[in-house]
This record gives sequence, C-alpha cells and structure tokens, in this order.
Amino acid sequence: MGQALADVLGVSIVATPQIFLLACLAVLLGSVMQGLSGVGLGLVAAPVVILIDPSIGPGPLLVLAMLVSILMLLRRHGPLDRPGLALTLSGRIVGSLAGAGAYALLPLSVFGLVFGLLILLGVLLTALGFSVERTRGNLVSAGFISGVMGTLTSAGSPAIALIYHKSDGDTAKSTLAAFFCASSAISILALLLTGRFSLQQALESLVFVPAMVLGFLVSGVIAPWVSARQVRATVLIVAALSATALVARSLLALI
Repeated sequence: MGQALADVLGVSIVATPQIFLLACLAVLLGSVMQGLSGVGLGLVAAPVVILIDPSIGPGPLLVLAMLVSILMLLRRHGPLDRPGLALTLSGRIVGSLAGAGAYALLPLSVFGLVFGLLILLGVLLTALGFSVERTRGNLVSAGFISGVMGTLTSAGSPAIALIYHKSDGDTAKSTLAAFFCASSAISILALLLTGRFSLQQALESLVFVPAMVLGFLVSGVIAPWVSARQVRATVLIVAALSATALVARSLLALI
C-alpha cells in the first residue's frame, strides 16, 4: 500500500522496494511500541530510516509522530497534567529552534553521526530508568532537551519520559501524547522557518502513514498480552542496534 501511495504522490523514498519495505517495517514496529507504551516511534523508526537515507531528515518522521500522538489522544482520555504540559512546551519551543538551527548548519555527512549519537544518548537515558523530580525548572529543561533532540532526530521522548516515569499511568500517557502532538508540530514549524522541511518531505511522510496506522491498531490488539518491561526492552534493543550501525557507517564515510 505504501509503495502504491508513493507512486500516486510521485515521490521516491528509497532505491529498492526491499529497502522501502524495511523502512515501513521500522515505522510499523515503532508505532506498535508507541501505542503500547506512549513512546517508541522515534527511537525505533528514526535511526533505521536515516540509516537507509540520511537526506530524508527528521521532518517526515515528526509528521508521523504527530499523527500517532493524535491517535493516542483519541484512544486515551486520561487526565492531563496541564501545568506540567505548559512548562515542557515552553522549553520545547526554545529547544526546537535551537535544534532546527543546528540541523541547518550541519553538513549531511556529519548529520548521520550526530543523529546516531543522540539516539544512543536517548537509549541510555531510558535504560537508566531513573526519574527526575517534577519541578518547574526540570519540566522546562526537559522540554528544551526534548526540543533539541526531537527536532534533530524526531526522538525527543527520553527527556520527557524521565519526568513522568513514576506518574499515574493514564495521566502520564495522556500527557505524553498531548506533549508529542504539540511538540512535533512545533519542531516541524521550526524546520520550516529554517528551510529544512519541504512539500516533498511532507509527501514522503504520507507514504509511511499506512504502516503507522497498522502498527497503532496492532498495539491495541496485543496490549493485553505484553508487559511494559518487554516493550521497553524491545524499543531499547532495536534503537541501540540501528543507532550503532548508523554511527559506524557515518564514521566510515567521514574517514
């Protein structure tokens, strides 16, 4: 379906149908993880897609992150941490502008290396599993860090997840979904302002929508049979492996 949609839109994502299928599978798996845990699309899919083609950039994946967050909000109607959401988004605005500025200055040859290292940092932060006290300063700081990482890699979830690590499940997932929906739009706007998001990239993101929606639907079906620990481990392993491969390839290219 994704390849047919690509033909209709007149865009070409990757060189071969086999590699395109791999990218769609990464988006599908990331969407499953996102639907189960509230995070995962960026960490799982982003390094795989950028490993395939660094020129795609974070824009299309940010569009997918925004769309899957909308689906999360429709699925979950838990209470929002509105004061915390406002503080994290204020930090996200500044961080997104900083991330977009950095992306505009980074040569494509260096982008893959920076991208991979930031994903590995996100994996490390998530794997440590510690929580950060939910103070005003920490909320703004987490929003800023998420803005920088999310705009550069489309994976800005680890910094925010540390804040809500021990919060009530429904509140945390609803607040995270609302944050990622709004923050993805902020990052896309920042990329637009710096000339790093185009109509072509918007069309490219639509090609992956069927895989994203299918993954989200699958997450609802399998949710009763998987544990949060299993989901978390899968996200970290896939993200770490693909990010390591991206860093290795980028280093070899630079050398």
